[in-house]
Amino acid sequence: MEQPYKSVAVDLPQGILWGVMDWPRDRIIEAQAIEARTRLITERAPEIFESLWAEVKGLVEKAKKESLSILTNGSPEDRVLWLPVSPAQHQSVSHAKELHIRIAKDKRSITASGSGVDIRLEFDICDDGVVCLKSGGDQISVQDAGIKILDWFVFPGLPRKY
Repeated sequence: MEQPYKSVAVDLPQGILWGVMDWPRDRIIEAQAIEARTRLITERAPEIFESLWAEVKGLVEKAKKESLSILTNGSPEDRVLWLPVSPAQHQSVSHAKELHIRIAKDKRSITASGSGVDIRLEFDICDDGVVCLKSGGDQISVQDAGIKILDWFVFPGLPRKY
């Protein structure tokens, strides 16, 4: 009976036997790189979150000059925006739309949610080796992220530009 598989001896160039000879070293290097990346993101995330909040507050002040009444409050990890909404003809009491901007506990993302807004910004290491924000996999500046969040919150009926 013929054997279905034959053993063949072949001289392979150095490094081809990755799975056999270099496996533990390569995996240790990979684990160290992931740990260093996570540490860098975790260290920089709060600063970027604060920069985003400063940008949002600046945009809120700009909006107030255009007669938009947006209020801000919240905690260091959970910032809140309120936008008073005039009552409809059949309502006697006005209410406010509410938006929360939060940094994740693991410091890997920022979310903006509430009143029809659901935005997730991820922290990543960009091409220049610096921690940056990404939206949908694409890099986004803190300024554009602030505009995107407020645009979706204040002008929900308009086509998205951000």
